Amino acid sequence: MTARGGWGAGRYTEYRNLLFGAQRFPKIILAAVIVVGVITVIIDTRFASWLNVTNILRAAAPVGVAAVGQTIVLIGGNFDLSIGSIAGLTGLLTAVFLHNGLGAPEAIVLVLLIGMGLGLVNALVVGIIRINPIIGTLGTGSVFYGAAVLATKGVPQVYPREGLLFLVTKHLGIHPSVFVYIGVLLLFGVFLHMTVWGVRTYLLGANVEAARTSGVPTTQTVMLTYVISGLLAAVGGILLTTELGSGQPSGGQTWLLSTLAGPIIGGVAVTGGAGTLFGAFLGMVLISEINSALVFAGYTSFARELALGIAILLAMIVQADSIRSLLRTARSRARRRAGQEAGE
Repeated sequence: MTARGGWGAGRYTEYRNLLFGAQRFPKIILAAVIVVGVITVIIDTRFASWLNVTNILRAAAPVGVAAVGQTIVLIGGNFDLSIGSIAGLTGLLTAVFLHNGLGAPEAIVLVLLIGMGLGLVNALVVGIIRINPIIGTLGTGSVFYGAAVLATKGVPQVYPREGLLFLVTKHLGIHPSVFVYIGVLLLFGVFLHMTVWGVRTYLLGANVEAARTSGVPTTQTVMLTYVISGLLAAVGGILLTTELGSGQPSGGQTWLLSTLAGPIIGGVAVTGGAGTLFGAFLGMVLISEINSALVFAGYTSFARELALGIAILLAMIVQADSIRSLLRTARSRARRRAGQEAGE
């Protein structure tokens, strides 16, 4: 396989070894998951029950799927602040389509296409018009949310429960949303680690100018990450609708912090170019675990917000040095390669 600008498979292999070889296994986050679990079991042994473990994963699944899209965008050096609004709007449309007699397969496919379309809007705003991703996606998110509220006047939309029964019925004692989450992690883990476009995403986030000089199609890569983010936000929106039993315009509005916090706590660099989906998964599990632990301990939602904020700050402090070191190495290698090409 050959990429634009003469980038052959050997060149991508070299960069993949650099980037993924430098990624440290998120041992600290895994240790934190274990420590929080042990402490909470000491407080209340019910925390270790199989039911609670599956509930933690179930709670993490809808927002976790959306966070996979956020992770890919972050690795590419950008942000998507419209994820919650896309999830709310697509979840609402899922209920509306089912309520009006559309079959579940057709409704899901249509909603996923709409999610990709909304992601494409973000891609055009950031990749083509080149508006700052924070401002641009914050603006599009407001438009998506406003459209959902305006269309329904803020009223939840009910749908026939049997329409999405296959996403509610447990298998082996595990909720289907957990299987969806795991499937998304595996699929897009392959995308990031084993495809040319995945490596391009890392290179884009590490140094956009060096990536462009080396022949990476940066605009197309940015756009692809936002389309994927829109798609996965729609998947999360569908799962959220099954959880709530109705489509709610404001359903995903609380997701913004979680979709950022999970990947950041799991080691994804806010500057781009570093991080893994496994780390992001551990970050999401840790957030869900902390929320469950505080509930068992009898604390309010305010305490959960405080704990989440502290976890984000600690993660940023712990990861700062390793992230800077990784990016310096990647940028230095890219500059040397560009210099060699210029001399040839």
